[in-house]
Amino acid sequence: MSGKGEFEPAGEIAGPRAPSCIAVGDFNGDGRADLAVLSRSGTVSILGGDGKGGFTRLADLAIEGRAFLLTAGDLLGGPSLELAVATRSKDGPPSLVVYSADGAGGLAERWSFPLDPRSDSLLTQDLDGDGKPDLTEVSAEQGVASVHRGALLRSGE
Repeated sequence: MSGKGEFEPAGEIAGPRAPSCIAVGDFNGDGRADLAVLSRSGTVSILGGDGKGGFTRLADLAIEGRAFLLTAGDLLGGPSLELAVATRSKDGPPSLVVYSADGAGGLAERWSFPLDPRSDSLLTQDLDGDGKPDLTEVSAEQGVASVHRGALLRSGE
C-alpha cells in the first residue's frame, strides 16, 4: 500500500496455467513466504518466495481425484507446515487430504478425512485462542460453517 489507501501496481507471478486457488506458507523451511497454487488441472505447484516478491517453481504435485480447494497451516502440530487439499472422487464423497511439507518445497501425503460435500471454502486459523490452528470449512449454499478444532486434526480422528 502507498499509505494513501491505494495499492502499488501489481506484479505478475509465473505459475501454473488456469490457477483456481492459492495458499501461503513456508513450504521449503527458509523463513520466507511461499505459494501453493492449485490449478484447474488438479496440480498443486509450490512456488518458493525470495522474500522480495519474486517466486520460483520448486515442485508440482499431481493430486489424485479432482482437487478444488486448499489451505495451509500447522495442522498436525509437528515441525513442518501442512497443506490440506479438498478432493472429489468419482465414486465417493469429497475428502480433505493433508500433506506435510518436506522442507525442500515438496509434499508428502500424511492422511485424509471426509469433507462436507457442500464445502466451497477452507480456512486455517486459530479461532478459539488455544494456540492450535483450527480448520474451518464453509458452505455458502447452505449458509453453514464447520470448525474442526486443532486437537481433532492432531489426533487423526
